Amino acid sequence: MSKRGALALVLAVALGCSWLGADQPPEKPRWSYVADDAQALGLRVFQSVPLSLEKPEGIKEHVSYRGSRRLYGQLRYGTEDSTRVFVVLDEVSRNDFDLYVDRDRSRSIRANEKVEGKGRLRTASLDAEIRNGDSATHLRRTVLLRRGATGQSLGIATAGYVEGRISVAGNALATRRVDGDANGLFADAADRVWIDLNDDGQWDALSEQFPFTPVLHLATRRYAVRGDGLGQSFALEEMTGEGRIRLHLPALVKGANVTRIEVSLTDGSGAAYSVQGLEKATTMPIGKFAIYAVVLHVQDDRRPEPWCWSFVYAGTPRKWHEVRKDEELLLDPLGKLRFELETSDECQAGQDLGVRPRLYTQDGLLISSCSFGQSDPSKDEKHNCATVKLQAGGQVVSTAQSGFA
Repeated sequence: MSKRGALALVLAVALGCSWLGADQPPEKPRWSYVADDAQALGLRVFQSVPLSLEKPEGIKEHVSYRGSRRLYGQLRYGTEDSTRVFVVLDEVSRNDFDLYVDRDRSRSIRANEKVEGKGRLRTASLDAEIRNGDSATHLRRTVLLRRGATGQSLGIATAGYVEGRISVAGNALATRRVDGDANGLFADAADRVWIDLNDDGQWDALSEQFPFTPVLHLATRRYAVRGDGLGQSFALEEMTGEGRIRLHLPALVKGANVTRIEVSLTDGSGAAYSVQGLEKATTMPIGKFAIYAVVLHVQDDRRPEPWCWSFVYAGTPRKWHEVRKDEELLLDPLGKLRFELETSDECQAGQDLGVRPRLYTQDGLLISSCSFGQSDPSKDEKHNCATVKLQAGGQVVSTAQSGFA
């Protein structure tokens, strides 16, 4: 067979040509995202996005606005290191406004990015961006956007849910997963799992709704929750043993108070787990786990506002932590921090030298955001920047600032 013929055969098998059965209706994915919010379960929780009259740095506008003033904001929809999304609220009057969303994350606003609708609540398509080092995956989602009562903020929530079926005690039960923290993902501590335990087609908020926790108790049985953040896989496995993870931060300075800590873990199968708080241990299935995200808010005794940091997996070799049966693993999610400067490989006289400051945790997670207090995210380029100075012969010849994308 010629190389061309072999390639055609490979493509036919991969793509499923009609003579291999592609004319048959495609099988519905086991887990699918449903954007119909009329069928959503429970009370929808909106996350607040501050709006400001100050235009964010780097935004480009290609719109002839109707209103007399604009309010700007930025949000992340996806992983903690996802590209920020610009939103512009063009105010005509208190109850009349146009809303624009930078759906393609191009850092520009165009006329075709206007969100249709009237009233405080609007619906828009927006992909959740999942970054893995320098690469990114985008998952189609629909979001609800609601202007706040004061007009100075915008609430965002993920519409709908992902649905599929799981096996529980030999029964295939309808299951839905709801995004509870408006990031387009479905394996965070705020997310919810609904299981139609009596298989009656109804959803009881008291007996069939559960938090997304590593271990789920159903009747007298305990199950390990195996679900990914993308919403593409979910299963319950009856546990044969369990251990515990307790978070601690030994390097925390005296007088500092942790107001929020959430550590996201994964196992070798790609399932996601969330551990929160320093006060008590979290029950976990036995096995090996690696940290892929950390969110930390710390308040010191000198200021009322918290310092807020997030770290994400940067594609480096993972460090695995083992949870053993009936034992407690003391886990420091930060460890000894490592600061590095990445520079361009080559630089000729008269050319710019690219320098990127990088702050890593002990497990190799890279800092993705840093802010002080509940600052306006449209201004966060001005907060907690690293200043890089280039010296020659003891003289500073150039300086630059670098924040977090």
